Amino acid sequence: DCNIAVRATGSTTASTGIDFGDSGDDRSGRIQYMHNGDYMSFHTNGAGSGSSNEKFRIDSSGRLLSGTTTSGSTNADELTINTASGHGGMTIRNNSSSYGNIYFSDGTSGAAEYAGYFQYDHTNDSLRIGSGADLTLTLDSSHNATLAGRLYISHDLTITGTAPRIILTDTNNNSDFRINVDGGSFQIQDSTNSYANRF
Repeated sequence: DCNIAVRATGSTTASTGIDFGDSGDDRSGRIQYMHNGDYMSFHTNGAGSGSSNEKFRIDSSGRLLSGTTTSGSTNADELTINTASGHGGMTIRNNSSSYGNIYFSDGTSGAAEYAGYFQYDHTNDSLRIGSGADLTLTLDSSHNATLAGRLYISHDLTITGTAPRIILTDTNNNSDFRINVDGGSFQIQDSTNSYANRF
């Protein structure tokens, strides 16, 4: 093996680093290891020592901290992204014929690698949410929602719009019932009676 070592032999509380300089600044950028705390940090734009202009840190537990020196909540602290001022976030960019994915995994092979997921399909601009390694909910580009299972509501369900309705479709008999509110009246209709009011 061939190794290059940078050691602070005088103190266990000092820092060691690699500086990147130019004619205007001999420390424009810096990769630094802080022995007092055992973390590695990356600095840009006139990097000083300590936390000056620090942009990214890998702490002693292997957590990734961007824009902050403080990790997030215990149950979600492996990656923390902070924006000190204004809006913040994370972008996943793909081409127009691909998917962008966030997977939740409890294994290293097969369906366990995508037990839960968020998936954005750029081919038709739909957002998919999966659970149990299968598609659960699809939100299409027209803002329609398709749910694969049952919907349980513990409080109110509010439907608003011009003449809103609920359509109940029987796929076995190719028929459906409609529950409408039209002109201030409540209506129940079915397709076997040309949608004439039943109530």
